[in-house]
Amino acid sequence: MNLRVVTKMLILLTAVLMATGLWAQTSNTGSLAGKVLDPNGEPIPGATVIVSSNFLQGTRGSQTGLEGDFVIPFLPPANDYKLTVEAPGFGKVVQSNIQVSLGSTTNTTVTLMAAGEEMVVVGRPPVVTLKETKVSTNLTQEELESIPVARSYQSTLYLAPNVVSSGTGGNPSVSGGTAGENIFLVNGINTTDPATGTFGTNINYNFVRETEVSTGSMDAEYTGSTGGLFNMLTKSGSNEFHGEVFFYYTDDSFNAQRHSHDFEVAQSNSFKDYDYGFDLGGPILKDRLWFFVGYNPNFSSYRTAYSDTNKWGTQSYTKNVEYDDVWRSWMWSAKVTYSLSDKHNFEFSISSDPSRIYYNEGSLFAVSDLARMTKRFQSGYNTGVQWYATWTNNLYSEVGWGKSHSRLDIIPWESWQYGVHSTYNYYLGLELNPTPGFYSFNDRDLSQIYAKVQYIVKKHEFKFGAVKENSLSSTNQGPTGGVSTYLIGPKTSDPTTKDRTAYSYWLRLYPENPYTLEKGGYFAAFAQDKWTIREGLLLNLGIRYEQNSMKPLNGQYFDLDSWSPRLSVSWDPWKNGRSKFYLSWGRYVEKIPTGFLNEMEPGHGYIYEYFKGYNPWMTIYSGGIAATVLPGTGNQYAEELAGGFDIEITPDFALSVVAQYRDLKQVIEDIGYVDSQGNINYVIGNPDGTYPDIPGFPLSNWTGMVYGTPSPWPKPIRIYKSLTIKANKRMSNHWFFNGSYVLSSLKGNFEGGGRGYSSAWGNSHASQYYDLPDAQLIKNTYGFLPTDRRHVFKGQGSYKFNQWGPGAFTLGASLTFQTGRPLNKLGIYDMNFVIQNGYDGAPYFIVPRGTAGRLPATWSLDLHAEYAFKVWKTDWSIIADIFNVTNNQTATSKFEYVNYYGITTWNGLPIWGQTTGRQSPRYAKIGFKMTF
Repeated sequence: MNLRVVTKMLILLTAVLMATGLWAQTSNTGSLAGKVLDPNGEPIPGATVIVSSNFLQGTRGSQTGLEGDFVIPFLPPANDYKLTVEAPGFGKVVQSNIQVSLGSTTNTTVTLMAAGEEMVVVGRPPVVTLKETKVSTNLTQEELESIPVARSYQSTLYLAPNVVSSGTGGNPSVSGGTAGENIFLVNGINTTDPATGTFGTNINYNFVRETEVSTGSMDAEYTGSTGGLFNMLTKSGSNEFHGEVFFYYTDDSFNAQRHSHDFEVAQSNSFKDYDYGFDLGGPILKDRLWFFVGYNPNFSSYRTAYSDTNKWGTQSYTKNVEYDDVWRSWMWSAKVTYSLSDKHNFEFSISSDPSRIYYNEGSLFAVSDLARMTKRFQSGYNTGVQWYATWTNNLYSEVGWGKSHSRLDIIPWESWQYGVHSTYNYYLGLELNPTPGFYSFNDRDLSQIYAKVQYIVKKHEFKFGAVKENSLSSTNQGPTGGVSTYLIGPKTSDPTTKDRTAYSYWLRLYPENPYTLEKGGYFAAFAQDKWTIREGLLLNLGIRYEQNSMKPLNGQYFDLDSWSPRLSVSWDPWKNGRSKFYLSWGRYVEKIPTGFLNEMEPGHGYIYEYFKGYNPWMTIYSGGIAATVLPGTGNQYAEELAGGFDIEITPDFALSVVAQYRDLKQVIEDIGYVDSQGNINYVIGNPDGTYPDIPGFPLSNWTGMVYGTPSPWPKPIRIYKSLTIKANKRMSNHWFFNGSYVLSSLKGNFEGGGRGYSSAWGNSHASQYYDLPDAQLIKNTYGFLPTDRRHVFKGQGSYKFNQWGPGAFTLGASLTFQTGRPLNKLGIYDMNFVIQNGYDGAPYFIVPRGTAGRLPATWSLDLHAEYAFKVWKTDWSIIADIFNVTNNQTATSKFEYVNYYGITTWNGLPIWGQTTGRQSPRYAKIGFKMTF
């Protein structure tokens, strides 16, 4: 669908909805809603409601309807809102210190007394949000600054319940999903990497005002995700100039010694990290035009030194390795907020994270150091424009446009290395030529436009909206010398020889075409009604239409359409706004990354040429035939049932309990078949427990290609069940606390995105699960999946001692406890099959998945200490953060293969169960901050 046409359609949609008297809660703001009553509890229609805040340009107002209800949308999150309510014949009421959170509605009830003096209400509105049933956690700037967190917003996401590590850094697993199933929003604009489905930008949390982490039970308004939805709001200006200058530092002297793994001895490596910057916000025109800018350079260097020896048969090679990794980045963020009037507001935001990285990510085990050295040039930006309009007291709209761009180049250290091809001693893992063996140039773009409208009539809140996204990824990548050579089966004791006759056979590998251009599209429209059936009882009905479009440059174009119904009911039995019982059901469709198109481009596969001596043996084309889409193929989606309750125990403190059941109903994957020449090719479809009907290529073609009788693949299963208990004490009286306990189970035969922990990157719909219909690969696949954590406890909190000598002292802490992941016993699919058919051997389960024990439980205590004092008109802080205070270095991964290409022991012990990863050792950082 053409973006220009869609733009016109969205403008027309907005105009039609407005004209017919037909909002959606924007992702970038919050709302304040409530009722105004007289002393007898009867509603007061026509009452004037005005809100103000240091973070709000001017004031916003509304009038109550016939039921005494009011809603004021598009409010920037803050905890200092003042609500003023007046009506003829009644006294004025002023309620202060109201908190409005990102992505939610704060509810309050105001009772006006008989005419008289102004009444000031001290109590704050309830913590419970009645109008939403989504399972979410809000992390505010004030809270994050008082607890120990790393210096990127991705690290803060793990503070929320139902969020655990996927093994891929800043891309967590949420409610059973993989690293590529999340959506990342910055200022309401989708910044998710369009090719991989992982996070697309880095933002220093100094520039983040508030983060909302949604893990389930979302309304039809919210975009497709079978994982989590992460929404970051950056800082804005205000009517006063405010800013800060900050500096953080750490090096190896702040770290404890890393413990050794079973496969290697840990070395003491030196590093330095300088992290500094500033931000400034204020008025250009008071109450009309505000600005914010932030700039954060970072310099890091990491030195690595170790000695390594690899052995295979009669060959042995020892390498002393010593190198530095250097990372330079210059993150920045800017925002302009413009109030045309009290009814029309505009916001423009932009952020960027350019980096220059001098890495050692080539062949770490190589004869020449140049084979290890690479350079990364990484940059990108996210920009967005939003218009928020209040047309009447019950009609609102939001229109937005955004674009994200990223570039990543990974290139050899020297330009002459482009002419050197890789020669690799396969069994020894030794690169023999002075080249990293590869290069990559990649550009990715995601453009989007959306419109939303809300109309409130009597007891109904109608919401309508649509969004259109176009994505593009262009890549030029391949071997530095055009080809790569793998020497296999040595017949000599010399590990550095390049004489190909000294090996049983050798393989030459090269791409058919290193250039790719992948395009994708996503369109969605939704309609929703929040119907207050009676006081305290809310019914939410919604429907969402979604279309994923895949547009390979020369392959098959296709569109996948889905309808996603959502239904929830919320009940406040005591009708006091301080409790909520709810139940929800919904379908959630995944937004497919364009990396999926790799399988669908003709001419972009690899050519494998096998030789014995210098005599050609065989040639295999991998992906020589572009994958096509089977008729009837649909989107990948999950269904979720959730229910629970929220109760305010005391002012500012709430207890929540929610049960969640998420079932991955349908997946989209590449499915292998054998053509008439005996080559393995692929189709795209929805595995359902039967072998797909591929005309001319039946299941029987696999006879003789696999060990036993070819067997249809089982239906994919992934079921996540959890019970979550949360306790939340928002910041007041000098302290706050967030605590959660999650009891969960994640079982199935398909985790998605890859086969195993930390492998959910890149082409997330081209796993090895449905490549070969062999019983050996299919058996024992059902069980506990890699990110299953039975018990997880998280707690964060801080206390501020206002009088501590001449200043104030803040102590914060974060504690995480989680039981270990399940272990497997794996083997490698027979090597002879790999040689004869060009198939990269997959792991198979020797015993049922997840039944080989579990990793030990891990826990970590982090501390934050901050001493603040005044110097003239500025506030200064000295900061120290210590992570993993008790220096726990418990095993976080173990080798799960019983037999790895013939290797069964290491240092005289079985390879299975040997430790391959541990918790990071204790480390600390210090810093200072000056604010004004």
